[in-house]
Amino acid sequence: MFAGDYEEAVSVSKRIRAAVRSDKQTLKLLGDGHTIYNYMIRAYCEVDQITEALRVVEEMRSLQLHATSETYQILVQTMSSIRSYDGLKLVVALANVDYNMVDVEADSKSAIRPLPLTTEYYNALIEAFGRVAEPAKALQVWEIMRQRGVRPNNLTATLLIDTCGWNERVHWDEDMLAEATFVYRDIPEDHVYTGMP
Repeated sequence: MFAGDYEEAVSVSKRIRAAVRSDKQTLKLLGDGHTIYNYMIRAYCEVDQITEALRVVEEMRSLQLHATSETYQILVQTMSSIRSYDGLKLVVALANVDYNMVDVEADSKSAIRPLPLTTEYYNALIEAFGRVAEPAKALQVWEIMRQRGVRPNNLTATLLIDTCGWNERVHWDEDMLAEATFVYRDIPEDHVYTGMP
């Protein structure tokens, strides 16, 4: 959209949103609404207007544009970067609502999930739970991937190893407090842990 110029992208996003609000036919003229709205969400997230990004998701719903896996991946990565556990829970809840939506009027054989969550979304989620000091939830995401038949990739394995390594060497409850100092354990020199934070 705009190579790194997110301020300009936000300005354009506001104009597009106003045009679509005034005339719903504008959305058809834009072409792929999902891509346009995902760009808008990314732009708002990049300039730390997260509430506005969530409003864009709500506007997508009102326009009957289903959010994509990329939509939620962007939001998860944003909540991860600001280390907002509550924001992360909200995004996961929204993604799960969309994942579980099925067309009530369609017969069961032709019902297609409007939101197929991808490996990239789950990878972002594993990393985000690691960053907000919830390694058990990061490992639960792996289990959900397996249950839903989502194929992991190399990054998935790396993130899981990082989660396990980070969980082993840090006292999560103590070290994530603002006044706590980082706790190191004796780790043999031949072991290297990358750690996520």
